[in-house]
Amino acid sequence: IARNWGGPISAVMYIGYRGDRDDEMAELQEYWSHSAALQSFVDLHLVLKTDRPWFVWDGLVVQPYPINLLRQLAVEYANRTDYVLYAEGDMVPSRGSHQVIASTWNELLVMDDPSQHGGARAAITVPLYYTENCPEDPEDLVREVPRTKADLVKSSNEYEEAVNAKKRGMTGIRRMSRRYPNVNDYDFDSWEGVDQNGPDASNLFLPYDGKNPKLKYVPVEKHRKAEGKTYVQGMRGQEPYFIINKHGLPPYDVLYWSRKGDKTTHVSDVIAKGHRFL
Repeated sequence: IARNWGGPISAVMYIGYRGDRDDEMAELQEYWSHSAALQSFVDLHLVLKTDRPWFVWDGLVVQPYPINLLRQLAVEYANRTDYVLYAEGDMVPSRGSHQVIASTWNELLVMDDPSQHGGARAAITVPLYYTENCPEDPEDLVREVPRTKADLVKSSNEYEEAVNAKKRGMTGIRRMSRRYPNVNDYDFDSWEGVDQNGPDASNLFLPYDGKNPKLKYVPVEKHRKAEGKTYVQGMRGQEPYFIINKHGLPPYDVLYWSRKGDKTTHVSDVIAKGHRFL
């Protein structure tokens, strides 16, 4: 990831969750000492698991994975940049992504200038694709990433053609909307149809149909005796991944635990703060 990205990364790791804490620390130090990319680009922050539970509920000791705490720390310690792109450990950027984004920096600043957009700032959505070809060796995983946009579109089109022909067992690169069929806000058709070397920065980013991600009201609790339900705002389908100014980014709710709805609720906060998804 660091070698492909080629720019500053603020990374947070949770040590001791799946194995012995000392063993994981030793393994991490081994990787670090042999990786020039990690040493050049990555500011690494560690959260150590302890035996102290978050809480005890009905006699059950609860120690969930503190996913939003890790995200928030990564943002807070991203000291080498004002703009951040949240990414997960199983996401591999295309080669030279940081340099490509930096090449359009002046245009990005205009897109994010609230004085030109009615006081609204921008959340700039990046294209996201999916593959089931996930080898254990990171080097093999990196080789799965297409080198150019043309290669990516070709692979995506081959998958779409196979799906339309009702072929089975396809494992190539596919649009994230194929992984989450209800993701129809992503305008993949428009993005795949523009030249990456075109004149404007918008060619690099995934159009979001000119509107914010759709929200819906999701029932979270049913009362057998009382009329009505309790509702919260949530996103429809997969949430977008986006570049945003960290100083205007609402904090992740660090008390949130579990792994469903965690980023969705954060996107709702971003929308509520008046950001435009582009």
